[in-house]
Amino acid sequence: MAVETVAVTKGRFIATVDEDGKTRVRDRYVVAAPLAGRLSRIRFKVGDQVQVDDAVATITPSPSPLMDPRTRREVEEMLGTAEANLERAKAVVERARAQSEQANTDLARTRTLAQQGAAIAQALERAELAMRLADRDRRAAEFQDHAAEHEISQQRALLARYGGDSGGQVESWNVASPVAGVVLKVAQESETIVQPGAPLLDIGDARDLEVVVDVLSTDAVEIRSGAEVAIDHWGGEEKMKGQVRRVEPAAFTKISTPGVEEQEGQCSRRHHVATGAVGATG
Repeated sequence: MAVETVAVTKGRFIATVDEDGKTRVRDRYVVAAPLAGRLSRIRFKVGDQVQVDDAVATITPSPSPLMDPRTRREVEEMLGTAEANLERAKAVVERARAQSEQANTDLARTRTLAQQGAAIAQALERAELAMRLADRDRRAAEFQDHAAEHEISQQRALLARYGGDSGGQVESWNVASPVAGVVLKVAQESETIVQPGAPLLDIGDARDLEVVVDVLSTDAVEIRSGAEVAIDHWGGEEKMKGQVRRVEPAAFTKISTPGVEEQEGQCSRRHHVATGAVGATG
């Protein structure tokens, strides 16, 4: 009877999981708008190099809406009231200063009389108390004067902002890059109005890449962090070596080509290559 035979040998057995994957930047930074306003056209394109603290975008505060005549009249009346309060506060300050000077003069006179024995200790104590009270009244009056000045400045700024009397060019805000790297994506290229937190562009280091592979849960449980990885069909002839960095614990349901639901996990394989030297087959 004809049979097939083979010599029994002893060697190393390697079990592998073969799947297609895709590359991605390991650390990706999303630069967002810190405030609401008009975003100027972003001059950076995908692939441009940026350094730390480089201005990647410019945001100008949105123009204030026009003020209706009634509201403007009310603000003008409030400004007049604030100016009157300021004049009254200045008068109170002058009065408090005069009283403080008079209290200091009376205290000096009483001390002299007390040293000469012509005044009793109780009169000296009353003069010292009057001097301290007058000094506190003077400081309180000065605080009211400062508050009145700030109130006038606030009302004038309100009229200038909503009345269109800005008196100069509105200051712009430069958005700086948090890291050095390459522009990976420009979310908003044209000039437009943005809200706080709106993504503007993505920045990352294109030399620090990793490969993400989706595998079945039955295969994912056999993969451990630190396992060796061989990457081929990446655009070069030789295989690249790497290792499993992380196996995500949560799986997700994916519909396969025949229409069967399958539970798949995800693992990341880290490797370092030169910019533009990696392609993806999956």
